[in-house]
Amino acid sequence: MLRQKVPDRKNALSIAEAAKRDIDFTLSLDINERSGSTIVRNTYECFRMLGESLLIAKGIRSEDHVTPINELLSLEVKRLPGQ
Repeated sequence: MLRQKVPDRKNALSIAEAAKRDIDFTLSLDINERSGSTIVRNTYECFRMLGESLLIAKGIRSEDHVTPINELLSLEVKRLPGQ
């Protein structure tokens, strides 16, 4: 379910910055059997947060995890030559 709200770029940026901090921490973890589920869970949550920030910037508030992930997947991503 989606709810229309006023676009909030400041909140969207705050969420994107939190996702960056969280992924930086997650990528610093040692990879082993004990950390595996935490790394996967945190990575998923960071992607969800990025999708949520895109929606909030548009003035859309979702109430599930699917919509933010789909918003993120809908981005057209172009790779730089040689990457």
